[in-house]
Amino acid sequence: LYQQRIESGDANVIELNKVKLELLNAKTEASINETNLKKKEEELIILNGSIPFQTEQLTYPAIVLPTDYAEIKDDVLNGELALAALEQESRVGHNLLKVAQESWLPKLEIGYRRNTESGAPFNGFVVGFSVPLFENKGKVKMARQQLLSTELSKEQVKSETSYNALQNFREAQKTKLLMDEYASLFKEHSDLLILKEALKSGQISLIEYFSEAAIIYQSQLNYLQLENKYHKTVASLFKNKL
Repeated sequence: LYQQRIESGDANVIELNKVKLELLNAKTEASINETNLKKKEEELIILNGSIPFQTEQLTYPAIVLPTDYAEIKDDVLNGELALAALEQESRVGHNLLKVAQESWLPKLEIGYRRNTESGAPFNGFVVGFSVPLFENKGKVKMARQQLLSTELSKEQVKSETSYNALQNFREAQKTKLLMDEYASLFKEHSDLLILKEALKSGQISLIEYFSEAAIIYQSQLNYLQLENKYHKTVASLFKNKL
């Protein structure tokens, strides 16, 4: 197009060089993106157990973010492995404390005994109690302290998990609002088509075309980055469902 305009005298060499430079930059960026895409595909195959899959069919999961964090709070906490491990440790701690407390109870001993010390043999049952004084000393205290430590750790992890999830939830909400604004503008305006027609008709120069097109492409890139950020954030909230 611009070669024809130069030949007809409607454009100059400076603008033609601008076209060639922009084309070279676009080819370079496309090559870099293709290399990075190939690396990511190879990483995904490794994560998939070295089993190839069709990357062309990959799409973001269709998960709707609720309007209230309380609706997903329980799912978030239930999906936290560290919290689940502490829950199990807490149950074990309660059992150990119960065993330690029961070990202090007097033990009833019943048996059968033959007594020959008095000269006349005597057979009969023997009943007695034994009270542990030193055998289990400190076991209850130790079990109680261990359980308390576990409970404190559990509450801390629960608090941190809930706080981080709430922050991610709010961030996802803000990101979705920005995405919707971009999508609305893209739907209402076909700016690239308008620019192309204006360039062909000579209403704008090539430099003006590239300046305006750069803004549009940057906006589209911003949308893709927001979309990627949104789905990563949502994935962290619903990791136990994906």
